[in-house]
Amino acid sequence: RCKMKQIVFKVSREVVKIIRYLAIIGIIVMFLGILGVVLDGWNQNGMLTLDYNSQIAQVPIWFPMLILLLAAAIFYMVVMIMRALDKLLMNFQKDSYFNSENITYLSKTLRCLLIATGIQLAVNLIFNFLNLEHVSDLFELSLKDYWLNIVLLVVNYIGILVIKHGVQLQKDYDEII
Repeated sequence: RCKMKQIVFKVSREVVKIIRYLAIIGIIVMFLGILGVVLDGWNQNGMLTLDYNSQIAQVPIWFPMLILLLAAAIFYMVVMIMRALDKLLMNFQKDSYFNSENITYLSKTLRCLLIATGIQLAVNLIFNFLNLEHVSDLFELSLKDYWLNIVLLVVNYIGILVIKHGVQLQKDYDEII
């Protein structure tokens, strides 16, 4: 049983590392996209033509640059979350569940999730302001796209409460002894 737990934590940590490295690659791709927008924008007098099959939009180059920068920021938040989760899983692997360090890691992931959700909302507002629709087949920027974020925020917050309660119980237990 203990051996199985160690394997699960080890595999989980490897998955977290892979996600972190993919997010780093995402950041690099976003900055390459910004470079491409700048170079293409210079050729078109600071404007960029976006073709969405059913509609064509002419926007200043700062718009796609801002969106790519915000996407890079979301990827950065994912990197920070994965770093904190890796440390949290490392503590769990060592059977260290209820300590203030774990509360710190979960608090950090909560803040990063809140920032990433805020960035997604900002991008949604920008797209709504410019009346751009169907910009992504993957992410529609509607309320249903935020359900995962809300669930993750709630689970993270509950984790913080559970660990805080465990730390307090452990502290009370140590005082009794």
